[in-house]
Amino acid sequence: MTGVSVIMTVLNREGQVAASIESLLRQTRLPDEIVVVNDGSTDGTGDVLANLASKHPEIVVLEHENRGIGASLHRALSAATGDAVAIADSDDRYPAMRLEESLGLMEHTGADLVGGQTDTVLGRFVRFGPSRFPTDPGSVADRFDRGMGPLPHTTMMLRRSKVESFGSYRPMPRASDLELMLRWMRQGARVAVSPAVLAEHELRWEHLSVLTQRRWTSATAYARWISALDDGDVPTLDAWEAVRSGAERRAVWSEAAARVGRLAARGVLGTTRLRR
Repeated sequence: MTGVSVIMTVLNREGQVAASIESLLRQTRLPDEIVVVNDGSTDGTGDVLANLASKHPEIVVLEHENRGIGASLHRALSAATGDAVAIADSDDRYPAMRLEESLGLMEHTGADLVGGQTDTVLGRFVRFGPSRFPTDPGSVADRFDRGMGPLPHTTMMLRRSKVESFGSYRPMPRASDLELMLRWMRQGARVAVSPAVLAEHELRWEHLSVLTQRRWTSATAYARWISALDDGDVPTLDAWEAVRSGAERRAVWSEAAARVGRLAARGVLGTTRLRR
């Protein structure tokens, strides 16, 4: 395995995207290219990206009107040329060993998807403890059986040669990452998860809203369902929502409230600490 690409999509993150990309430029195993898709940003994100690209020839910036996260990830992945493709979020930061750790894990295990843990931060002062995604194969398989992602998308690296057989990202407004991981695993993709923290993940205050979590909960259920379908059989999210029963809709609201409660409980129980 030789080339390593990083792909990133960005929408209105002029205050965060430079720090994210700069953390990728400080890796112990430098990326051969960083493909960034600007998904129709209306703030100064485009200028920030243009400035970075003028200084670093390995940064490739693609622009299009707003199409959503799934379509943007699809375009970025289609443009990547590396044998291994790492995913990066435009408001997250990465420790210097992230790419080296991911590439080493992929080469050592022969896995098609690899990832690690995140350290989540909220605002300027709060840092949650590291995530606890299981690393043993049995527990990874159990998460798949329950329709849960095996690893955080912001830490993921995939084997590009498998895109042709397993498929790329679908044009979904949310949860396109979960859908891809579940679909790949259904088709036999091998997964390996590191215990190492590979990303500092930015949680925003809006994520603590029940309405926001309701949208994510619904999108997650949709992603689980369509991951077993061929492209031609996939309904739109709106069409799928329209035929859901009242009980299913109530369950989504209940799970959304529970998600917010779990996040709040982590703070109340003292699992947060000051962000440096």
